[in-house]
Amino acid sequence: MSMKKLAVLSAVLVLAVPVWAAESLLKDLKIEPKVNIRFQSGNPSLVYDEANDAYENRGQRTAVGALFDITFTKEFESGAVVLLNLQGNGNTQEGAKSNGVPISAWSGLNSGFWSADDGVNVSDLNISQPFLDNKISVIVGKFGTDTYLSANEAGEFFETNLFNPDPIFIGVGGDLYGLAVQFSPTEYIDIFASYQANDIDNIGWDYAAAELTFKLPIKGNEGNYRIGYWQNNESGQTLIDDDAKKAAASGFMLSIDQKIVDGVLLFGRYGAPITQTQLNTLNAFGLGFILEGSLWKRADDSVGIGFGIVSLAGKAADEKFGGNKDKNYQSETHFELYYNYKASDAISLSPAIQYIQNPQGGGIEDSTMLGSYVDSILIYGIRIMLGF
Repeated sequence: MSMKKLAVLSAVLVLAVPVWAAESLLKDLKIEPKVNIRFQSGNPSLVYDEANDAYENRGQRTAVGALFDITFTKEFESGAVVLLNLQGNGNTQEGAKSNGVPISAWSGLNSGFWSADDGVNVSDLNISQPFLDNKISVIVGKFGTDTYLSANEAGEFFETNLFNPDPIFIGVGGDLYGLAVQFSPTEYIDIFASYQANDIDNIGWDYAAAELTFKLPIKGNEGNYRIGYWQNNESGQTLIDDDAKKAAASGFMLSIDQKIVDGVLLFGRYGAPITQTQLNTLNAFGLGFILEGSLWKRADDSVGIGFGIVSLAGKAADEKFGGNKDKNYQSETHFELYYNYKASDAISLSPAIQYIQNPQGGGIEDSTMLGSYVDSILIYGIRIMLGF
């Protein structure tokens, strides 16, 4: 072969290889972009003042927030799936933090939906590989625990943290990397266990969780019953009853999703600490119903009703107000009502009303009235969900 022909062949190969690689990568690649836009107003509007370690009453305020979510999945012939999820968010409410805009009501449960900081982050980047006819799956990389643990399958459109699809109580947040194993010996039993570290360059025992799911073998009345345990050892945390001792925070959770009759779903959530540390003191309970639109000839619509309680456990409740005899701790209660309207295959509208009584256990002082406390918060808004 002449040098000229060899050069032409080499040039063709140099061009063909990246084209082949790109085609191979793009084949069966699924892209799912989603956008959630929320308009919300609350009265009173409570914004956290870090300098004074307290919430400040700003009166009634309205805010707009947006979450952009795009998921890439690529499945290979071996059954392995590579998943990349990117999320970006922004909101107009300064100090909104993770508990929602614009009220920042205290619940101690991280919704994972709204953040005080605008920006884009990689929430999931992992590869999963099934074995034994999909009975076992191994997941390696970065993955959000809330993707797998205690998801409320009925509560997709709820705003309140106690009812929405995120875990009710897992005691962990931030960037986590690790290994998870999912075992499904039958179609009615599922076991999930994970180990995760928050620093890939300094792997230590940071966080672990396990969950057992039972699915009822009753056709037409499907239900999931879950029990889970988590333990968070990150940096060590001070015990609630001994300021000198460090321990791993831990807790358990119970979760129920049950179809009662056609068009009616029931869900329940409960989470509580086992080892109480300064950052792990909350009991959380949620109960709700979903009424499907098939009941009123709108099959894709739904109505959600939820009631929940967040309370401090044990000694934390006794010490909440530092021995102030004029102020007793009271549990924080949540109520939410929403309607989800499916305008088209790509657009859903979901107006909602939330009512929170005794925010932060009744301990938020009303800066507009000296010596008084905020008894309740009323929030109303609408969320627009776009899927492509």
